[in-house]
Amino acid sequence: MKVIKTVRHKISSLSDILMNTLRIYRDALGLIINVVNEEWEEILKLNTSKERFNFVEKLIHATKDNPSLKYEDFDIMFYKFPAYFRRGAKAEAIGIVSSYRSNLQNHENKKFYLHVPYEKNVPLKDRKLKEMTIVAVDLGLTHSAVCSLMKSDGTVTDRLFINQ
Repeated sequence: MKVIKTVRHKISSLSDILMNTLRIYRDALGLIINVVNEEWEEILKLNTSKERFNFVEKLIHATKDNPSLKYEDFDIMFYKFPAYFRRGAKAEAIGIVSSYRSNLQNHENKKFYLHVPYEKNVPLKDRKLKEMTIVAVDLGLTHSAVCSLMKSDGTVTDRLFINQ
């Protein structure tokens, strides 16, 4: 059996060089995010990720076949920016703007609530363990929480999904 494993090594001697690269990448990403956000309505009209990707490319990067740009700042500010960084930044920018727009739409016209935890002592009735039913609360990833009624043997008798 062939096993592939990734080993993580901390790079300490070149951290300044890598930080400069990261700074440049983040600056480029910020500019592309602004372009994607500005053109979002047009981007949504495109059917596939590849079409969206190519649309953004034609907005920011000049080539022999695409000499005139709507947003010239990218090629001016990031001359000779490696294509693999540009591809990664475009994909990340589209994802960031898509997530932002989706979250914004979900939160418009919604009410907001303040959740305040408090502590209270509640006396329990004296019962045998086998007669008890408990409420278990699981803070979820896709739901705010899931409440389950469970018997002592682990049988779940009811569930409530809480979304807020």
